[in-house]
Amino acid sequence: MRLIASIAKRMAELQPDYPGLGRLKGIRRFVWSQSQMRLAPVRPLLRSLAEAGFPLLLIKGAARHAADPGSAADRLIRDVDVVAPLDRVLDVHRHARAEGWELWGWQVEEIDRGLITRHNAWSLRKGEGEIDLHHFAIGLNRNPGDDDALWARARPASLQGIPVLLPSPADSLLLTIVHGVRFSEEGIADWAIDAAAAIDRGDVDWRVLAEETQARRLQAPVYAGLSYLKERLGRRAPDDVLQALSSAAEPFLGEFQGFISSETPGVPQMRASAAALSVRAVDALSRRGLRLNPAPPDRLIKQFVAPVPPERTQFRLRLTLDDRVQLTDRMRVRLQIQQPPQAAHRVHVTVGEPDIYLFAGMFGPAEDAEGWRSQEIEVPAALFRLRGVDSLTAVVRIKDVSAGEAMVRSARMQLWGPARAQPGAS
Repeated sequence: MRLIASIAKRMAELQPDYPGLGRLKGIRRFVWSQSQMRLAPVRPLLRSLAEAGFPLLLIKGAARHAADPGSAADRLIRDVDVVAPLDRVLDVHRHARAEGWELWGWQVEEIDRGLITRHNAWSLRKGEGEIDLHHFAIGLNRNPGDDDALWARARPASLQGIPVLLPSPADSLLLTIVHGVRFSEEGIADWAIDAAAAIDRGDVDWRVLAEETQARRLQAPVYAGLSYLKERLGRRAPDDVLQALSSAAEPFLGEFQGFISSETPGVPQMRASAAALSVRAVDALSRRGLRLNPAPPDRLIKQFVAPVPPERTQFRLRLTLDDRVQLTDRMRVRLQIQQPPQAAHRVHVTVGEPDIYLFAGMFGPAEDAEGWRSQEIEVPAALFRLRGVDSLTAVVRIKDVSAGEAMVRSARMQLWGPARAQPGAS
């Protein structure tokens, strides 16, 4: 139905005697009505935030409605996506919650733990209204400074009389493609419709789109989206833009393929994702005039060691970061488990924090007579430091366990950094 609404208005031109024309018009009226019903409960909050002096940058469907009110019957809106400045996100949340808007689901525990900057957006509800408050426009770009150019190019607009900001046409197209191709779980209809409309308006600065895509290291999803629009919908980006994105996409293909190929990425995809996030973190350092410390992380900084009760089939290890691993350092995370050498069951581990997973997969065979097995990965400390993340968690799951079988005896999680630091224990 959402796709039908966008094409129904052309049926009168393409086939004036089409017998279902009246029904198609009814679908468009339904989409328009549903969108207004979704916007109505959000408008008072948007107006209140604007009157309180908060800049509000609309993205996705709400941005298209503000830019082209006539599209309200083409595009169904279920919620309103708003980007607030990173340094004011806490105040925006307090304002919204004071007006009766509430977080739901897993978000409640996360925000109560003070982890508001851990994710790029939070969904709040009030009655039939739903608003996604972003402090980063794209989930893959969550380092300070990632959205600076987006804000600098934003233009003033109005959403039903409420003063808002809209992304530039190039930024809007980029956001539309990435949110649709990389993050959408509902197929292609909405993002493809919005992207085609953006290209049809003819005001996209393709140089800006190419430069911002390169700066955000999003060549793989943007190239995929533009190629689809060209091949399936006949909307063409300039050939030199496509060529530039294609030639620079290779280092990030593993990250993208891990998303599109499986709901549970394997070890290669997880490592590819960590590598891509690491590149973006180093870029964020460069914007601050900082360089990654070339010293290898070959000195043990700290470790957490824990005996594991014989009956446990799942447990966690948590290691806090400290100032001995600094913002510009490389760091190595190593997780080790000790099993009886003859153990036949499999042990799966996930290392990381929400949205910054470093590794997921099975341990290999025992490395010594004591039965130790290990997994490790090296990343820049900025990957965590820039986001205010101060700890790492490993979740270990033991599979294929037989009755009475000895499982994991002990586990340890280690943090390694440059040799200038002195070893210690947590």
